[in-house]
Formats: sequence, structure tokens, C-alpha cells
Amino acid sequence: LEACAEVSPRRVLEFLTAALVKGVTTPQRLRDRAVDLSCLKHRKLILNLLPDLADGIQSTLESHFLHQVVRPHHLPEGLRQISLSKGTRSDVVLEEYGVVVELDGRRGHEGDARWRDAQRDNRHLLRGYVTLRFGWHDVVLSPCSVASILAEVLRQRGWKGVRGEGIGRRCSARCTAWRLAGAQRGSDRTAS
Repeated sequence: LEACAEVSPRRVLEFLTAALVKGVTTPQRLRDRAVDLSCLKHRKLILNLLPDLADGIQSTLESHFLHQVVRPHHLPEGLRQISLSKGTRSDVVLEEYGVVVELDGRRGHEGDARWRDAQRDNRHLLRGYVTLRFGWHDVVLSPCSVASILAEVLRQRGWKGVRGEGIGRRCSARCTAWRLAGAQRGSDRTAS
């Protein structure tokens, strides 16, 4: 928490997740201490981030995915940091639909790690899971497109969507997610 007070607000999540991933502390211990420290810089931000961290968010990209893609578009949240095959963890697993979402930031996705990811995806495919991969630019710059792709894959795998329409919800008046999804389904019908 002292380190978080020394960095810009943009880096607070990074510091908190690093401590949690290393097992230095727990979200509950951080919360209890932050509540005690009424003059802690970034205290409100820290307290707002801790519920997501307790649910398994481990990076800024994962936080953006939850808050810019999933929740605004009313998509299923899934489970975070789940192991579907020995020695691996997946960012988000929507087990009911057989969908895995991997959020590829720079850390852990360069060089040989990329090939390990491909091998893991192949093992998951053999078990009936499809893997969707999104990076920083996808999630942060085109969240509605990401939502559209995720919703379409979920729909193909049995998700009924909001009001049983097989789609989520528009995040704003400018949301393009469902226009893209509708156009895709229309072109599928034309091709058949």
C-alpha cells in the first residue's frame, strides 16, 4: 500500500496485482489495512479495485476487459484464473459454453511463451473449448467489436443473450457491437 501511494493512479492496479500474484498478501488483508489508513493516497481507488482483484483480475488488461467489454454489454463474466489443463491457467473461462478468453498483454506472451499458449489452446480444443485471444488494442480501442465477437461465439454455443435474442446490450448510443453481430448473422443467412 505504501508503494501504491508513491505511484500514479494508473500504476496502482499493477502494484496491487503484483503483490497478490506473488502471494505477498490477500485482497482482504489489503482492504483491512487500507480501511485503517484514512490518509492513504489513492485509498478510494484501492478500495474500488480490491473486489475485482478478489475475483481473480490480475492485470490492467483484464480489468479493462471486465469493465469495457463484459459488463457494459451484459455478457457472461465467467471464472478467472482457472486451470483447464495441467500447469496452465486461463484468464477467463465460460465453462457452460466451452469458451476460453485469453487476454494477451506483453507480459508472458512473448518468445517461447507464445508457443506454450498455442499448445495449451490445442489441448483445450481437444477438450471442446474454443479459445478467443484479445490484446490491448482490441479491448481498449475496440471494446464493442470484442463484445460482438464474444457474443457471437457464445450464441453459437447456446447462450441465449439478453431477452433471449442471442445478443448482449448496447453499451451506449454509439455502440457498434450488435450492429456488427446482426450484419454477420444476416450474411450467414444469405450464404446458406
